[in-house]
Amino acid sequence: MKISLLSILVPVYNESECLPLLYEKLCEVTAALPCATEILFVNDGSTDDTLERIKTLQQSDYRIVYVDLSRNYGKETAVSAGIDHIRGDALVILDADLQDPPDLMFSAKAIDALRQIKESERNMKGLFSYIGFRKKCITYEQPPRAAGSTKWSFLKLLDLAIKGWTSFSVLPLRIISFTGVTVSVAALFYLLIVLLKALVLGDPVGGYPSMMCVILFLGGFVLLALGIIGEYLGIIYQETKKRPYYFVNKVLRIES
Repeated sequence: MKISLLSILVPVYNESECLPLLYEKLCEVTAALPCATEILFVNDGSTDDTLERIKTLQQSDYRIVYVDLSRNYGKETAVSAGIDHIRGDALVILDADLQDPPDLMFSAKAIDALRQIKESERNMKGLFSYIGFRKKCITYEQPPRAAGSTKWSFLKLLDLAIKGWTSFSVLPLRIISFTGVTVSVAALFYLLIVLLKALVLGDPVGGYPSMMCVILFLGGFVLLALGIIGEYLGIIYQETKKRPYYFVNKVLRIES
């Protein structure tokens, strides 16, 4: 497929230190490309001078476009906002920390398909797989951040993983159902054994310790099941409200 315009999408959140290094590297790479390029920065509610640095870069390079979101929505939403505003017929998505080298070009042929997906709970890696189409894996060694510090904590990564699982699979609910049936059948057999021992053999029924173990186990399982069901109900709750998943302060594109 011949590419006439390549869009390079960079979501940024407090990446002021990385921007000059990233821009320098992008200029080196794009200079050797046979097609025109646009560099679209999505400012995800940065609180430092990230937006001002983007504006400064834009004054000397008309290829730079920026989308300034009204607040910090998270990387998944920032990427979605960028996809909605690009003009290219192929797409590269990069992090501003230079851990994904811009000299590996990831092309995307499914931009229109991604734009049609309007769900609120967005996991972009899952959506990339969901839309199908042919894919090619490119392996590379990820270098350390060029500057600054990561914005991802363990809890944020855990939240992303949970949303990714619950947004694309009902397997947790099926595991709960299977476990519930298994526990019920096991409890029925145990009840029969206890009754036979008490009626036929005259053995006394187990007392307080065994009863508490069973109650605590089943209580913990019920709470876990309710938590998983609650995750799915939360997704349904967010989706039924049909709220826009981002708002934009400003989009600035300088026409060449």
